[in-house]
Amino acid sequence: MTVAQVPQEKFHHRLPGNPPGSPPPVTGELNPHPLHCQIDKCIKQLDGKGLFGGPYVKDYLYDRKRRNCRPSTIRHNFSALMVFLSYLKEKDRTSLETLTRDDLSSFIEHEQDRGMQPNTVSTRLRLLYAFVRYLVDREVAHPDILKRKLRVKVPEALPRALDPEDVQQLLAVIEKPRDRALEEWLKLRDPAKERLFYGQGRLRLGYTAVRMRFAKYLDEAGLALKGYSLHCLRHTCATELLNAGMRLECLQQLLGHSSIEMTRRYARLTDNTRREEYFRAMARIEQGEAYGYHQRHLELPSVLEKTELLGPYH
Repeated sequence: MTVAQVPQEKFHHRLPGNPPGSPPPVTGELNPHPLHCQIDKCIKQLDGKGLFGGPYVKDYLYDRKRRNCRPSTIRHNFSALMVFLSYLKEKDRTSLETLTRDDLSSFIEHEQDRGMQPNTVSTRLRLLYAFVRYLVDREVAHPDILKRKLRVKVPEALPRALDPEDVQQLLAVIEKPRDRALEEWLKLRDPAKERLFYGQGRLRLGYTAVRMRFAKYLDEAGLALKGYSLHCLRHTCATELLNAGMRLECLQQLLGHSSIEMTRRYARLTDNTRREEYFRAMARIEQGEAYGYHQRHLELPSVLEKTELLGPYH
């Protein structure tokens, strides 16, 4: 596909110094907006690596800001653009005006060859297409690049439990007793309320409000890119109960599952729990007097079957 090069000077009125529909960003204030500083820092990082397209990237990031995107969203956009522009530099490309669909296709293959997970590649491609759309709308890139958008097939997976380290990281940013759901909340809640957890001026705490608060805490804890959802908390609770010693049959009833197979997929034993249960079984076997030959040969397989029954959770 042949794409005519569009001079960058044609769009000087759309560059970061003159963003459309908005006055130019103020950089000389005594207390500049934090996002101004963040974007300026990103552009300095881009220039420091000798990458092209800085004016367009800066204008795009300011456009994200004007659309009230979160600082984390702007960081993720910039990270994807940094990786992509670094790849283009390696391929001796020198401008965004000649960007083609083949560039996006070869970039996907490059990321896959580097061993990037499908979710990561898919997310970066989605962020790149948002930037490309921005360039096309400003007549910088040819609109043909948006025809027949590329897709990365992501394997469908059940929600998973939060990693123990992420749980601690998440709890560290939560200060309100209600949101931590600990004993302190039981002392502070209004006993006249019918619901255990209630919203402000409402009889119940709505799902949308909980989801938005959960997303806020994930963002503050630096876990926004981990792919955690609200339903992951249910998996986390089941996993914690299993590792605390609750029998799988009891956990099944507590979760309301129709089959124990579903409960097995819901929760998983940590490696430490597997190791501790294994050595407890070995200690009982080595006692000798307490176990006969037949029992010694049955105990270890039964314990291993119990610990391996769940397997690593995917």
